[in-house]
Amino acid sequence: MIIKRQRLLEIISEEISMINEQISEKDCSRRAKEDARQAQFLSYPMELMVDEDDACYDAYEEEFQALFPEAFETLQEEESQYSILQTVASWENPQPYFRNASNIDKLHPSAQQKFRAFFNALVDAGISLQVNSTHRYPSHQFRLRYVDETDPTAEPCRSDHQYGYAADINIKYWKVNPDDPDAAPVVVRGTKRGPGSEKEVWAPVAAIAAEMGILWGGDWEGAYYDPIHFYTRSVATSQKRQCEEFYEERIEDPDTGAPAALDLPEDWGDIEGWEPVSDAEDENKSEIDRILGVA
Repeated sequence: MIIKRQRLLEIISEEISMINEQISEKDCSRRAKEDARQAQFLSYPMELMVDEDDACYDAYEEEFQALFPEAFETLQEEESQYSILQTVASWENPQPYFRNASNIDKLHPSAQQKFRAFFNALVDAGISLQVNSTHRYPSHQFRLRYVDETDPTAEPCRSDHQYGYAADINIKYWKVNPDDPDAAPVVVRGTKRGPGSEKEVWAPVAAIAAEMGILWGGDWEGAYYDPIHFYTRSVATSQKRQCEEFYEERIEDPDTGAPAALDLPEDWGDIEGWEPVSDAEDENKSEIDRILGVA
């Protein structure tokens, strides 16, 4: 879960009491060192709540960072995620919608539970979503890339969608202006292109995804940047190659009816229309489902 900034000293005994009156910097430093060193001898982590207004706040933060640098770095990351989520005005969206939830059932069994938990966490945070695409066959992928010319789109057999590990979504939420908290929140929509594709728009969703072990296409660089795309894992090259071999063996030359002697993925663009790809799937559905792992 996202942890508030006040949780600075997670491994220091909860038995240690804090005082809120102003005391000298020297006393703060001594007190922080004593408590932090005591924490080193604890057999299990303990929690200490520290108020930002506490006179010793800075001294504890400095000591904590010096003694427990890895834990401090983790805490800083959690703090950043929490700050991002604070920009979502959940009270403006008390009943977030969750459209096309049944598309989750098309995913690989190992990905279904993760995506359900992820999407439910978005709704709990006040973020509405629509699941546009989960598993899709290579013929669908071919149509996106070579017929509709949707960009960026991976080659058929090369997308995690083919194997049921990815989902594309659109989102909507109300956003607080951090520079003017008293201003009315504004509606923002997360999309593939345009202003809605900016990382700032997707930041709350990406923070929740990272917390739940979901990977994000918005971390990809350049032309591959794909903010609507989330996935649980990448597929082995050997499985992708097996998928390509399936089509190499089954897509026919329209003139002779013999195998078209394709060299995939290089020759995908030489196929005329998506129908030959779809026909190969329809005639050998159990085999392609086995290769894709969605049988």
